[in-house]
Amino acid sequence: MTPPLLEIADLRVEGKGEDGRPIPVVRGVSFEVARGKVVALIGESGSGKTTIGLSALGYAKPGLRFAGGAVRLHGEDVLRMDAPSLRRLRGGHVAYVAQSAAAAFNPSLRIGRQV
Repeated sequence: MTPPLLEIADLRVEGKGEDGRPIPVVRGVSFEVARGKVVALIGESGSGKTTIGLSALGYAKPGLRFAGGAVRLHGEDVLRMDAPSLRRLRGGHVAYVAQSAAAAFNPSLRIGRQV
């Protein structure tokens, strides 16, 4: 069996409350994406879809931190990469397209050129 292209295992992301205590934002999310397949993250506004998607780039929004789990791209855990490795990864091997395709893409250019 071919290993997954992307594997997210028990991902946990948290922020801090006003009192300094951790607040869970993403709790124990796990899934795999096989090469050539598409996966959709579906949920209510504020459910963590963007946070989970950005984790594939090893990125957490300001005020959030990875509290546990693993995000493996090509078998390598992006949550454990140093800054230069992340810079090489982002845009070269993985990219994020915002939820609003109209805001993310220029409709006058071919999609392949933009990606």
